Amino acid sequence: MNYSVGCYPSGKTVYSIIDENGGHTTITLDKWVADILQQELPNVRAPSEAYVKVYTEHPHLSRRERGNVIRDRASATANKYQETMKRQLGWNQSDLLENL
Repeated sequence: MNYSVGCYPSGKTVYSIIDENGGHTTITLDKWVADILQQELPNVRAPSEAYVKVYTEHPHLSRRERGNVIRDRASATANKYQETMKRQLGWNQSDLLENL
């Protein structure tokens, strides 16, 4: 799909994960981030592993704060794959900089 430079599609992808207590919970990522990560990182357990890693590093954070850290890291990781971003969105960081 092609979106205007700097515009992201709406939509979310919800992942079921196991929390620090062994219970089931969910984490929601922007759809474009999830789509890129699914193409580039075929490990379907990555969101659960990210949750465990963030919990281990920052046990004092609330569940919402841990989710925010995971979403920030996921977006940063997705942005590393500029060619996939170009295929998914129709633009990437280079196009964005050209339009400044």
